[in-house]
Amino acid sequence: VPISGMYSFNEYFRVDGKILSTNTLLTLVGMQEGYTSSKQTESITTDGVNTVLQTQSKIMSSMNYFIEAVSQELEESNAQLYQMATMDRLTGILNHGEIENKMEESLSYAQLTEQPLCLMMMDVDDFKHVNDGFGHNAGDIILKTFAETIKANVRCTDYVGRWGGDEFMVIFRGATKEEARSIADRIRQQISNIHLDEYPELHITSSHGITQATKEDTITSLFNRADNALYSAKKDLGKNAVAVI
Repeated sequence: VPISGMYSFNEYFRVDGKILSTNTLLTLVGMQEGYTSSKQTESITTDGVNTVLQTQSKIMSSMNYFIEAVSQELEESNAQLYQMATMDRLTGILNHGEIENKMEESLSYAQLTEQPLCLMMMDVDDFKHVNDGFGHNAGDIILKTFAETIKANVRCTDYVGRWGGDEFMVIFRGATKEEARSIADRIRQQISNIHLDEYPELHITSSHGITQATKEDTITSLFNRADNALYSAKKDLGKNAVAVI
């Protein structure tokens, strides 16, 4: 009475928010009770190839395929969940929670390594008038174009996020306030030159506030100083400007 079976064991673990698999174990067991006659042996052997082993090999191959498929689905689902949890759906940049996490990490690293770090807060001037005068669809287009312009001008080491509404944040890692201001001016100029085919009469500008981190800074003090700089760009410099504190 031939008896066979398969046991599969797979270990899953999480690294940096990703689900991975390792230590896959497949055990194939074949047993038979009683004596085997030569006739029985011949019945399970064809041209020198054991058909039982062939069957079990197919089972093992199917199990491997199943595990690989499940692992791939888990990785894809994990990537989708990570994107939903960290990215802003409208603009495709980091959302409020994730940019705040990056600010905390970047500040700690800068203070530990004594590397320069700058934070920039910016927004669209008179954005409420855009929504009121042209509708929320125009506002969404402006926000997406705004984010694309920022991403096109920052460095690969910088972080760009949407703080909320029409407010955006850029973390300049390893940059002094002079370098950050140069990038901010370029962004400001390009934004003022934006022309939308859907709304040709719509013209927008932006205001920017920059500050450089110190050894004594906390996330709160750094953010408050950048926010004050943004306020100064609007109130003291008359908007469409860059203020540095």
